Amino acid sequence: MKYLLIDFGASKIHTLLYDKKLDIISKGFKIESPFLKKSTLPLYKLKSILNDIIDKYSNDNVDGIIPCTILGGGWGLADDIYYSWKVKDKNKFTTKGCLISGLFFDEKNYHVHKHHDKEGYDGLKVLGNINNIPVYSSMGDTNCVKKSFNIDYQKAILNLGTGSQIIMKDKTISFIPSGRALNVFKNFLDNLGVDLFQYFSTLTLEDLKNSTLKFNLNIFPQSHKWKSEGGHILNITEDNFNLHNFISSLFKCYVDQYIEILNEYKITKIYLTGGINEKSPLIGEYIRKKTSSKTVSRTGGESDVFVGMINIINKHL
Repeated sequence: MKYLLIDFGASKIHTLLYDKKLDIISKGFKIESPFLKKSTLPLYKLKSILNDIIDKYSNDNVDGIIPCTILGGGWGLADDIYYSWKVKDKNKFTTKGCLISGLFFDEKNYHVHKHHDKEGYDGLKVLGNINNIPVYSSMGDTNCVKKSFNIDYQKAILNLGTGSQIIMKDKTISFIPSGRALNVFKNFLDNLGVDLFQYFSTLTLEDLKNSTLKFNLNIFPQSHKWKSEGGHILNITEDNFNLHNFISSLFKCYVDQYIEILNEYKITKIYLTGGINEKSPLIGEYIRKKTSSKTVSRTGGESDVFVGMINIINKHL
């Protein structure tokens, strides 16, 4: 059986072909996610995106499509619009129906996966068809990352992407400001000709140690420590507000918010995942210095979301 895996994320849509019989992966693609710049997605646009993806695999004899999507959104109560986790007014959408399963509301096999609803289906079964190809239960990205590692009560997954989570055995802490917050500063610095993430890659532990500005990155209402006045930058003096101290302090405060939680839960081993972790090995180095934890990053191969999806496929199909 050949399965087309689709990870419909907040900044990118990743796809992969998985041959279950041979246990091999191939033909990966990435395209920009509509949620990178928008908070909603009309039904017709979603169908167009999925058709374009499926067309790329038209010669691969795909037996089934298995999607994974971001959490926290829902379909409109009175329209054909998907409202993502970015939307402030949660009264606009239903509490059930993730991005992909919502395509099949009116079909007999309609269901929501447990990843998106605790009362949902815990497994994989056919939702319906797109272009005569069966589409299976739509999983959740955070849960798939969790299934990519074997964690116990002393281990945790730190997932650093557009959104972020600290995933423990029986608890997940979400909405910690990550890429969505950092992109605000990236967009500002882009206008000045400075690449924030490239600059991040040049920093050292000494730079973080010597940084003096204090950033509160809770700048959007869904963030876990949001207050109505938004985020802030503190400790500005007449001689410390320069580019290097600005970016060093931003990086330090970004990682410190996770270190505070990791120390609180006495985590001894941390699996680092997500695109931002891939941009800077200093994250793991700084966490090791500021905690008693070991850090592990999966290098090479496919993303942790896909590793988790494949583990779930091999269990249920």
